[in-house]
Amino acid sequence: MRAWLALLIALWALPAAALENRLADHPSPYLAMHGQDPVAWQEWSPAVLELARREGKPIYLSSGYFSCYWCHV
Repeated sequence: MRAWLALLIALWALPAAALENRLADHPSPYLAMHGQDPVAWQEWSPAVLELARREGKPIYLSSGYFSCYWCHV
């Protein structure tokens, strides 16, 4: 039981290296629109791909578009 408690405390004490959403100030209006999403969107770059590879995380690619109501009906 003490080992579990020690492990729990050790894990809790680790610094959180959470990513944050990097699109809020993006020059693209479409990407900036998603700057407040609850997803830590990152701009496509070799550094981000390397980080995902190093941490063993999947890559979720969003290829969306924005149009007015009449353009898509």
